[in-house]
Amino acid sequence: YVRESRRVWLHKAEADSVKSAHLRFTAFRSAVRTRFKSYSLARASLRYTRSLRRRALSSTPSSVPVPQPARVPYSHGGYSALLPYLLHDAEFESSLKALEPSFYVELSTRLKKPPNYLIKWAENDPLCAAYGHAQEFNVVEWDVFLPPGMVASFVRGGGEMTEGERERALDGIFRGMIIAHGSTPQLFFEQLGVTALSRFVFHRVSRCRRSLGGGMTVEEWCVLFSRALGLKEEGGLKGALERVEEAGARLRVMWDIKSRRVPVSFLSSLINHIHSNYALTVTAVGSFHPSEVHGINATTSPPVRPVIFAHSLGDVQAMAHAGELPRGSTVFFNGGSFLWDFPNSPRKARRYAYERLTVFDSDKLESMYAIQSYATSAPGSTISGYIAALNLSLGVYVQEFAIDSAALSLITTHINDNPDLYPE
Repeated sequence: YVRESRRVWLHKAEADSVKSAHLRFTAFRSAVRTRFKSYSLARASLRYTRSLRRRALSSTPSSVPVPQPARVPYSHGGYSALLPYLLHDAEFESSLKALEPSFYVELSTRLKKPPNYLIKWAENDPLCAAYGHAQEFNVVEWDVFLPPGMVASFVRGGGEMTEGERERALDGIFRGMIIAHGSTPQLFFEQLGVTALSRFVFHRVSRCRRSLGGGMTVEEWCVLFSRALGLKEEGGLKGALERVEEAGARLRVMWDIKSRRVPVSFLSSLINHIHSNYALTVTAVGSFHPSEVHGINATTSPPVRPVIFAHSLGDVQAMAHAGELPRGSTVFFNGGSFLWDFPNSPRKARRYAYERLTVFDSDKLESMYAIQSYATSAPGSTISGYIAALNLSLGVYVQEFAIDSAALSLITTHINDNPDLYPE
């Protein structure tokens, strides 16, 4: 008995010793992390200032005049194109350092990169969105990844849940949603439609760095958005959205659904839950696959507009011939296809590749820009024929990081001059 009691006492003493050592190590690790974070921010601030001083003033796009578009249905990329302008704003730098220190440190090491890189990294950034929202109160685009496991569970068992269980499940999915664009490999794996790969992609998107296509949860985004507007931080997700609404500008968003094969009925349930419980309005839901958003306006309140994205006018044509475009569809396509003179012969293709890879001359290329005949209302124009046949409502987006001022001016002027073709 004495021997057993002594063994028990020794076990307790060893456990207490291990626990004490673990607590000391945890406290030490926390102190080191705090000190390292402070040191990293100090170094990042120095790099940030030095990099901005070294950047030529001509690299700031504020001096480039372009026509103003007559209609802006939503802010593509969540105002990410503002970042090259905002880098020189001391107030923005202070907000970025205080609210997104990890992104600030990462950005400070990459300020030598051209503006197109910076714009890509700023996609879906809540601070850029807040600065743009404060000026225009426009619809903000969210690139959305839905948690695949939670969505699949709801789709399988949603019909057997009580109303309270459904609301809790939908709320969990909404709060678990990731706002991120994703990298090219992640988007490729998502297109395959394999459940295991979708889970892997969601996990990677939620954890990888912003410069690699990562993002943040809806709650993190909305809280940072609210704080960037100078509003009180209280009440988490719900409180942040209510503070924004009380400030006189309810947040309105347009979803670009990156998750594949999500049923329209589920999206309708999720959006109706959001409209009933949060100070947030989803105005439209977009996808590159028409069947994944078609009919959502009939089952949401207030009605949410389904939007179809296309990479070019050629893709719009292909979807029309495949019977994938319902009558009256709203379609947004890449405006770069206005200028694309396709090299439709092997000789032209070889010449095109040679000029782009060896003797690239930007001035010569800009002088060759011209709106292609199929994008006009001239006789025989294909675009006007498809609009008449399917009653399409067309709009245009551009990749801000892959366009120059000459192309932007030409595209904007063409759209402003043809509101009957491009009402969006």
